[in-house]
Amino acid sequence: MVLYAAVLGLADLRHPSPVSMAGRIFLPVLMIAVGLWQVMAGLKHAAGRAWTRSPLVVWQLFQIILSIYYLSNAPRVGDTAGVVLGVSLLVPAAVALVLIFSPATRRFLEPDDVRR
Repeated sequence: MVLYAAVLGLADLRHPSPVSMAGRIFLPVLMIAVGLWQVMAGLKHAAGRAWTRSPLVVWQLFQIILSIYYLSNAPRVGDTAGVVLGVSLLVPAAVALVLIFSPATRRFLEPDDVRR
């Protein structure tokens, strides 16, 4: 989704905006870098690399912070889409955090945790 949002941001460059062109180019480039980072961390996690636990936890905590922002501001202005977005960010992030530290995941990542 981050890579998709970056593509939409690049496609939106031709429309006028109060943000400078440098700022409008920077955000999609940053989103592409974060998206590629997520893809790499996910692939390495599927390969059983223990170091991937840290970036995955950071991303899930970022999603929780974002969901709290949406959940705390949306009801005040009557924005039901904000509540839906907040919940749709919060639930998968909470489930992922629980699964990252589950015993099954720890066993899957265990061979990489052994000191050499």
